[in-house]
Amino acid sequence: AYLGGYPRTCSFGAAVGARAPEGREQFLHYFRDAVDLGDTPGGAGDDWVERRLPQPKVTTGEEKQGIRGDGTREILEDVARETGVFIITGVVERAAGSLYCSVVYVCPKLGVLGKRRKVMP
Repeated sequence: AYLGGYPRTCSFGAAVGARAPEGREQFLHYFRDAVDLGDTPGGAGDDWVERRLPQPKVTTGEEKQGIRGDGTREILEDVARETGVFIITGVVERAAGSLYCSVVYVCPKLGVLGKRRKVMP
């Protein structure tokens, strides 16, 4: 994955039945670096693509009205639109407490067309 980073050489301090404290810290850093595209853990399919999911209530200054997730989806759509380039990129996606290795398809005219995800460690 390009965004969020792929943990190819990371063991997260894990052995069968155990995890070292430094591995927990490493995994926490990896988890926090993952992007939030605003989808549900089960994957909302067309409802996510078509932006039909309920919008979060804005309670702090950090959240933006009308944006689900951390704004990564909107940034990718902006880049595709401004450059005229169809973007296909891998991301480490966070949805609730789960991580996914996802690929996102972004059209410069239509925005996000879809994505494919698989469960990550």
